Amino acid sequence: MHAMTTFVAGLGVAAQEYPEYGAPEAGAAAAVAGIFTLVWLVLFVLLIAGMWKVFAKAGKPGWAAIIPIYNLVVLLEIAGKPVWWIILMLIPVVNFVVALLVSLA
Repeated sequence: MHAMTTFVAGLGVAAQEYPEYGAPEAGAAAAVAGIFTLVWLVLFVLLIAGMWKVFAKAGKPGWAAIIPIYNLVVLLEIAGKPVWWIILMLIPVVNFVVALLVSLA
């Protein structure tokens, strides 16, 4: 008898049985993950393209849209808001208000 089985049997706990999934389930899971990834990538590209266009229209470099924190700094400059508002974007719930104020400016 396996040592772990003996240990579990000694505790009076029934061994947990898990269902075995085969190739059809694994294929379905891979398909769902692939579709999810594709949708995510399309949305990501659209977001970057939109920000790039906004930055270009405002006279800022378009490549700034793909630099993580720097794109917020540029966005705040375009909106005419102080750069320290980035700190407010780290506070839950307040970040939604700040994002709304920046997008309306």
